[in-house]
Amino acid sequence: MNYDNGMCIFLSYSWSDKNVADKIEQYFSEKGIKVKRDTRDIGNWSSIKKFMSSIRSQDYAILIISKKYLTSVNCMFEVMEIAKEEEYQNKIFPVVLEHSIYTAEGKIEYIKFWENSCNELKQSIKTINIENSAEMVIELKRRKQITFNISEFLSLVADMNNPQMENVIDAIEDRLIKSGIKINNNMPNPSLAMDTTFNKSSESIMQKVLKSSFEEWDYYDEHGEFIFKQDVNLKIVRDGFEEKIPFSEPWAVNHPDKNAYMYRYTIFYNNSRIDEFYLVAVDGFRSYIPLPELKSSIIPRKQYLLAKAVNYDGRLDEYIERSNLTVAPK
Repeated sequence: MNYDNGMCIFLSYSWSDKNVADKIEQYFSEKGIKVKRDTRDIGNWSSIKKFMSSIRSQDYAILIISKKYLTSVNCMFEVMEIAKEEEYQNKIFPVVLEHSIYTAEGKIEYIKFWENSCNELKQSIKTINIENSAEMVIELKRRKQITFNISEFLSLVADMNNPQMENVIDAIEDRLIKSGIKINNNMPNPSLAMDTTFNKSSESIMQKVLKSSFEEWDYYDEHGEFIFKQDVNLKIVRDGFEEKIPFSEPWAVNHPDKNAYMYRYTIFYNNSRIDEFYLVAVDGFRSYIPLPELKSSIIPRKQYLLAKAVNYDGRLDEYIERSNLTVAPK
């Protein structure tokens, strides 16, 4: 591949999100843009840390922000490196898969994670001789840096007008073009056709979910799984109870049971991730309510329809009204 525009994009991601990273790399590589990533650009026995530090010297960085990403020392080290640049927000393209960061409760969970990570490592260091602890102390400093800065980073990303996953590649390309970057649109692009097919397939799958009712799903509470009766390849998986996030927005705690928890639901087809959404369990898990738009009491129509598919108690509309929320019109 010839890269004739002289620019390079650093791809920062968790290996658990490799499928998303592969599509992004393939698309922009075929557009004549060099994409730097670990699986290809770290030579055998080369320094991983040196590679991760090179994020600062690239023109832009795409950050695939997922739960695994935000709890990975290596991924967050890359974030800390690029954050050393002035106005680094102008160099990053966040691809947000972990939507809980848009809430205070979601941010707090990651702050607590890194606080606990630091405390656990600090205690472990105390169990070894001091002369053997030099490298571990460096690691502790690295984790402390993440802990001190993660709140600011999450707030910055959450404040950006991040595109939806299905639109993110077009949005990045549009931003590059507006920045004066030459995009090779004449190059044969078989992956684009493949992705278009994938997107159409994804859209048809989403339409099945959006048009469905709870009665069309087999629900397995012990696994948090909803299996579509008409097509068993389609399923929705709720995160485990141990992964619930305490939630305290006024509308969520305006019930006799004041405890509320946010859960992530992931839509799969043939075990490939299609999309995800979040619901808040309210009033002692009596109903699961979709999140309203930021700084609003209006629930997007799509989120409402997704909630209807997995609310097994039939009281969703009642609890939306009790919470003083409304649903966007059709």
